[in-house]
Amino acid sequence: MAVLGDSSAATITSVTNAASGQSVAAPGMLAVLKGTALATLSGYYTNGVYAVGRLFGVLVTVNGVPAAVQSVSPSQIKFQIPYETGTGSAVVGVSYNSSAAGYLIQVTPSAPGIYADTNGNATPTATVQAGKTLALTMTGDGVPSPSLADGATPAASSSLAYKPALPFTLTIGGAPAFLTSYGIARGPME
Repeated sequence: MAVLGDSSAATITSVTNAASGQSVAAPGMLAVLKGTALATLSGYYTNGVYAVGRLFGVLVTVNGVPAAVQSVSPSQIKFQIPYETGTGSAVVGVSYNSSAAGYLIQVTPSAPGIYADTNGNATPTATVQAGKTLALTMTGDGVPSPSLADGATPAASSSLAYKPALPFTLTIGGAPAFLTSYGIARGPME
């Protein structure tokens, strides 16, 4: 049990969309949790299906449901908001050894954050150059159809069969963008 004033007690200072940095969340979104004393080790899971449950002894939950975790460190955790998380207020919890912390977030049906693919690397971006072709990867598009397990991604051969269940449109500068294809990304969450 953490003692008041104990510097080893876990604290959460923010939970944001991994791509946009915004504080609103959506089911299935990759999130970044920041704080202090969240873990004693740093490490990540690399198999494409992330650890649902404990990763290096750290457990992340959303409304009591274990979340898929990509990486942990003493000051940051990357995790997926479980698909079954309902809209409205939700509590993100982190427990490690005898320390625990909670943080209130707001969940909406979607909270898109876009990564732009530059030289084969997905990096957060807020701008796109007019007239250029761009591959986009996003998080926070909500529940997929057909459904996926928390932390799972589709196989390469079926990735375009999985789509956001919500209607999907893309506009740039208020004008509709031409989409050649879209679907749930294959491979590990980034």
